[in-house]
Amino acid sequence: MKRFVALLMSALVLTALAGAQEERDLSALYRENFRNANRPIKLELLSSAQDVPGDQLAPFFDDAARYIATNVAQVASDAGLQQMLRLTTSGVEATGATASLEPLWYVYESIRDVPLRIQMLDTFAAIGGGDSDLIVRLSGWLATQNDLFRSGSFSTDLRIIDRAVRALTGFGDARSFPALVDAAMVGYSSSITAEARRGLFAMDDATTMAIAVFRDRPVDQKPALFDFFFRASEISDDDRDRFVTAALENVLGVRVVSEGALPAVRLMRYQANIWLRDREYAPGTAALIGHFNRTFADFDRGLTPQPYVIEALDALGAMGTEAAARRLTEFLDVVNRQTEFGTQFSTDITLATLRNIERLGFSLSYNSLFYTTLLNYPPRVKDAARRAMAALTR
Repeated sequence: MKRFVALLMSALVLTALAGAQEERDLSALYRENFRNANRPIKLELLSSAQDVPGDQLAPFFDDAARYIATNVAQVASDAGLQQMLRLTTSGVEATGATASLEPLWYVYESIRDVPLRIQMLDTFAAIGGGDSDLIVRLSGWLATQNDLFRSGSFSTDLRIIDRAVRALTGFGDARSFPALVDAAMVGYSSSITAEARRGLFAMDDATTMAIAVFRDRPVDQKPALFDFFFRASEISDDDRDRFVTAALENVLGVRVVSEGALPAVRLMRYQANIWLRDREYAPGTAALIGHFNRTFADFDRGLTPQPYVIEALDALGAMGTEAAARRLTEFLDVVNRQTEFGTQFSTDITLATLRNIERLGFSLSYNSLFYTTLLNYPPRVKDAARRAMAALTR
């Protein structure tokens, strides 16, 4: 009997709507009847509204979205509300009712039904590209899921993650960049990883955003981030120069590094040093001076093997800058003082210093080189100093 009454009321409402459509605003009619109807009639109204073309019913679907948000606690157990949500989501997308994105987001966060959430994400993707609040909320939600996945506490269906990533890559908004970076790194399925990667590298000036993300992350995450961007084929070598330099400068500025993270941070610095050396990237001079200072200090404390010191010296020699020549000359002065007072110093490091001073060829090194020839060095060191003096042309 109740079903018959509901259907009868539905028929009467729809008949009234059809007859009055030309005389009154259609949206107002739908909204008024929706407010006054019981839930079965609300469902009938939503069903009939699917056939109305254009965007004139956008306010009606917004009312429906807010009604569902108000009653969201019942969605999981009420099949009628679930169907209302399906129809509302479809109507919101069809009419471009962006005002409804806020209540739909509230519903999205509150329910766990996978097909419903997927439908809502598809609607977000279709009409939410210009909605700043939605982009920030969805980016934050994905960031939380990334953290849960990384920590082993993840329970969200990967199909939902896939749709969220696709929505954000479609938006192409810089505020999604950090969340997409993590989505590409945490170990989701290959398709999700590929889509997140595609989306983040498609953004304008992805390298600048990569630098910002690197600077913002805690030190224990920096080595993995460095490896991700350093090896990314999507980045040009010129952009890689910028990223590597910024990453090296940043990590050198970190005052406290845990014992667990220290080996990976050192390895990252060594990789950056080699890249900038081989690229002869002069803007990296200041970062490489900092790297040399840190590497030699580690060597002096027995924490770093000698070859890494020599690599750092070679990188300075490759810069072609006066600043690099000045730092190498200052270091040669330290070596000379130790030698003068009878302290043994590594011949290999001394020769590497002289070789790179020779390569740079700045006359500011002349006095230090001349003094080297006067001290109690092995003949090959003095010969190297003389060759360097002869090569000073700048």
